[in-house]
Amino acid sequence: MRGTSICLALIAATLPACATTEPTEELIGRDWTVPPGAEMYKCVGILVDHDLHIDDLDTRRPLGEHHAILTVSDRLLGPGETHLGEYDCTARMVDPQVLFDSDLPVAMPDGIDVKAGQYLNLNLHLFNATDEAITGHSAIVASMRVPWPRS
Repeated sequence: MRGTSICLALIAATLPACATTEPTEELIGRDWTVPPGAEMYKCVGILVDHDLHIDDLDTRRPLGEHHAILTVSDRLLGPGETHLGEYDCTARMVDPQVLFDSDLPVAMPDGIDVKAGQYLNLNLHLFNATDEAITGHSAIVASMRVPWPRS
């Protein structure tokens, strides 16, 4: 009986670890180059073409990325001035509905639904304190129940 109790306790202790998956699928991202001594904001906006159920989000933060903010919007050029494709932006160009901020370690709810027809916008704060240009690729990676189709 004691052996069974220990076995059940070990199984229960490992279940959360088994249920958690690392975000690995790129949801949105872009390439960038920052000249020596520069600081800038770069954005990318995409149209979601099918419903998404996101379980977890994370960032792949390369050298030169200070932070990344991912937002969702129902329309282009709304409060956050979301555009489609890659564009130069400012710190203020963030939609009110924030899905992820790499500077705020907040636990995700059970899942986030993003509907087809909504827009995702990634706002990147980039800086370069070196004497040479830095080139990188910043991305938000996700764990999703339905895979994101590659275009």
